[in-house]
Amino acid sequence: MNLLCLTNLSSFYSTSGFLECPSLKIIEVVECPNMKLFASTFSKEQDSCMIVEDKEKKISVKVPDLTVAFLGNMIAVPRLEELKVEWNNLKGKLNDNNQLEFLSRLKLIELSGFEGEYAILPPNLLQKLPKLEKLTLSDAAMEEINLDELSILNNEHPESLALLTKLMLSKLPNLKHLVRDDSQLVPVLQNLEDLEAFECSRLKILVPPLVSFQNLTNLQVSKCDGLINLITPSTARSLVQLRRMKVKDCKMMQEIVAIVSDEAEYEICFSQLEHLELEDLPCLTSFCSGSYGFYFPSLVEVVVIECPNMNNFAEKVPITPNLNNVKTGSREFEWEWEGSLNNTIQALFLEKWR
Repeated sequence: MNLLCLTNLSSFYSTSGFLECPSLKIIEVVECPNMKLFASTFSKEQDSCMIVEDKEKKISVKVPDLTVAFLGNMIAVPRLEELKVEWNNLKGKLNDNNQLEFLSRLKLIELSGFEGEYAILPPNLLQKLPKLEKLTLSDAAMEEINLDELSILNNEHPESLALLTKLMLSKLPNLKHLVRDDSQLVPVLQNLEDLEAFECSRLKILVPPLVSFQNLTNLQVSKCDGLINLITPSTARSLVQLRRMKVKDCKMMQEIVAIVSDEAEYEICFSQLEHLELEDLPCLTSFCSGSYGFYFPSLVEVVVIECPNMNNFAEKVPITPNLNNVKTGSREFEWEWEGSLNNTIQALFLEKWR
């Protein structure tokens, strides 16, 4: 069910009776300013009795488990799995266990429109969502998410965050940190399979040097103009499951894997990486300018578009046994190959600056 841009809508179901929606799994309520997602007062008596109060009446009814005073009325959504709402609908209710008990079954939540005073994501949010698999945060002024603090909560509440596999960050122009600079072990990130960040222009580093992504399969970053590099060598070595990497339209990005002066320059193997896409990166000079040896045994597709200053892929010739071309445009015939990834990138650079 999707309720979008309904400025005069105040309720979904206006009678005083009880409405059960046993098959409803997805609810989206966005830009409905007069709609109250939860009743103003809610309490539970025993296991099967619910009391809902408003200004005019008090109702006590027998209801199924995981029923709430929802969408301004008595509506049961016992199978709800996905909720897409604005932050105002949850603000102030994170400490009300009765109101939010039904959220414990959610697998996906998308929150948007955080107000200015919420500079940091409330750390107890995910504690209320033990079955959460996907979290999306968008259109907000928050400066920090601090996933490391959520990981501390995870130690206190082992059921929290254990299933979170996808994190999407979109249109967070003030975001500076995902975790603190001194963080190392962050279980939330270690469980992630999909991380996507779009339009986070103040984000300076994706994660600190020693944070690992051992289960990540998809990494996409776009329009994050504060990033000069994407990951450190130690983080790159942890990406043993990564299959797809896409970096697009990051105006200050100079290289994907940074040089760390005090780290030994051992081989870095992206054993599962199949698709690498670099697009609209005007400051990019190479994938990595350090003396690391790169091995890509599964790489079959490389896309390099509008990277005018990329003059080499890596200092040492990367090993790519299954790669035989580099795509340079969206059309099928737009590709180049000069025998190796390094030679091909160098040829593209010389061709642009003839």
